[in-house]
Amino acid sequence: MRSLLMVLAVSALTGPGIPVVAQEMPADRQASLDTYIRVLSTHFRLPQTEVRILTEGRVPADELPVALRLARFSGIPPVSLLAQRRSGDSWLVIARRYNLGAASFHVAIPDGQVDPSVARVHGLFRDSPPSQWDAINLTDAEFIALANLLVLSSETGVSHGQILEARAAAGSFVGALSRVSVPR
Repeated sequence: MRSLLMVLAVSALTGPGIPVVAQEMPADRQASLDTYIRVLSTHFRLPQTEVRILTEGRVPADELPVALRLARFSGIPPVSLLAQRRSGDSWLVIARRYNLGAASFHVAIPDGQVDPSVARVHGLFRDSPPSQWDAINLTDAEFIALANLLVLSSETGVSHGQILEARAAAGSFVGALSRVSVPR
């Protein structure tokens, strides 16, 4: 029943004329997406079908960990958070709407593993006391990178630096999983 409600909610939020079906994609990209969905499902303790439904909206799959993490801390359904994102709100605006800040996305990245996508926020976390972390204004790209690092490193046991390297080589966090060892 919960999955049916999720399908109906996604259908209502994507609007008329936009089918809620997976688009055809090359087999290697589909395999990467399937692995990514499995990892997110395991981490957030959600059925894979629900996570798959969330990938069928107009928000890139790489952004799902942000929505799922915000949902965990705020109690707001991820489909609602994704609708706000699709309507043009930044992840910062959405997080602040529910009294959440950068501290909820803190990742302790060793200095030698920092890449340009997280260099700014890494320095802000490192140079600020934890009591000031929520005042840090994360960019959308930083929310996405940090949320993915929290999930992918935790679920694969791969270091943050290796995840960032794999993402740089693959062009996305979804594709990064094809470049690291993922437990079944």
